[in-house]
Amino acid sequence: MKIKTLIIIPVILIAVAYLATKGYIHYKVTENLDKVIRVAAPFVHLEYGGVGSSLNGSIYLDKVLVTPTGSYDEISIRRLIITGDGPLFLFDLAQGFDRGELPEQMSIAIQQLESPISSSFLSSLMNTFNNSNSVLKTQKLDPCSLAGILQVAGLKELGFPSLTINSNIGYKYDKASGQVQFDFVNELAGVELSSISLKMNGLSTAVITGLGKMPVLEELHFVTKFEPGYMKQIVTLCSANSAQTPDAYIDRLFTQPDRHYLTTLGFIPGPGLTAMLKQLVTNAGELDVWAIPSSGIDPSTLSAYRTEDLMDLLGVAVSYNNKPVTDLSFSLESTKPKAIPSSKVAPSPKPILKQRPVATTKTGVKPRSKLRYVETKISDLPKYLNYRVRIYTIDNDIPKRGLLVSIKHQTINVEQLLYNGKMTSHLHMSRITKLEVLRRE
Repeated sequence: MKIKTLIIIPVILIAVAYLATKGYIHYKVTENLDKVIRVAAPFVHLEYGGVGSSLNGSIYLDKVLVTPTGSYDEISIRRLIITGDGPLFLFDLAQGFDRGELPEQMSIAIQQLESPISSSFLSSLMNTFNNSNSVLKTQKLDPCSLAGILQVAGLKELGFPSLTINSNIGYKYDKASGQVQFDFVNELAGVELSSISLKMNGLSTAVITGLGKMPVLEELHFVTKFEPGYMKQIVTLCSANSAQTPDAYIDRLFTQPDRHYLTTLGFIPGPGLTAMLKQLVTNAGELDVWAIPSSGIDPSTLSAYRTEDLMDLLGVAVSYNNKPVTDLSFSLESTKPKAIPSSKVAPSPKPILKQRPVATTKTGVKPRSKLRYVETKISDLPKYLNYRVRIYTIDNDIPKRGLLVSIKHQTINVEQLLYNGKMTSHLHMSRITKLEVLRRE
């Protein structure tokens, strides 16, 4: 047998196996999709243009159309992508995860979802999401209130004919350590881009089935970035409707009664948060919130702590356009201080839980360290792998933000979240002008 023949035969066998596998996956996924379409028929009509897959663990649907039953609103999705942890994921997906085990990694990306802004189906979904907090169910959200602006409730009033949304939601689960990380990125084109990253420890099969102890919060990161164009449009519209200048309208947003903020925002912001939110409404930009507890916390006990202790207990850090907000005070009660005669001083209420004594300079005890971005030498970076970083370069004043994943051959690799997944930026040390690491100090 010739050498050429020996080479060609394995290639043909591999090609046949590849096509057979693709065909099987296509058949099974199509079969399962048809079942989903039949089950969903009383509620929505589903169509799709085609099914594709890649043996690296991805499957996608093109030209998905969703039409709610009894409605003429058509919601279209250019591409829906489901990605897992390798080729076996596709077989598990095709079989409907018959083994009863979820994959260690999975994400769902929605590319270019188009929907009429007047869609009753979309409105009902948004109302369900926005009203999940019982405090906020008591009234309809005013598009020109502070909460209405932050929750982009006035897009219809601004004349948006439709919405374009890109989203990615996924998780990574390490079964050995019980650590799980959820990531959610959502872009509302022309309005805002937001992301949530949540990391927990102690997740097990028992927890998933509702029998085990709740996992412990390890890290929470929330970022939202408002487009200046949207903010300028909504402020201009609302100030004109109230016959005020934009500055006077913004001032009025932040001089409402405490009860107003409780019923719309769910809390009453203190001076520092109020000043930050006022800058956000005036100039748009990026709001960055971190929560990294210094030790394991049982979420069920949080309600027992005093409001003023929660921020420190959870290790919360807030910044606006890379500038830290030092005053994070807020309240959950609509109360106004009453004048107390000097002869009658009311005793301080006892805390529900015993709190750690607050350190002061008088006692000589060092105050508890705060979570913040600290300028760091490049030579010290190996100590901070898997920490969050901000890196400024000679090419751009806007920092690269993300997770420090590795340092190789004078190159710093930073993993960033984007609406369609994750991207790793490779930054050469010679082009870095400033580097900051998020840590306690």
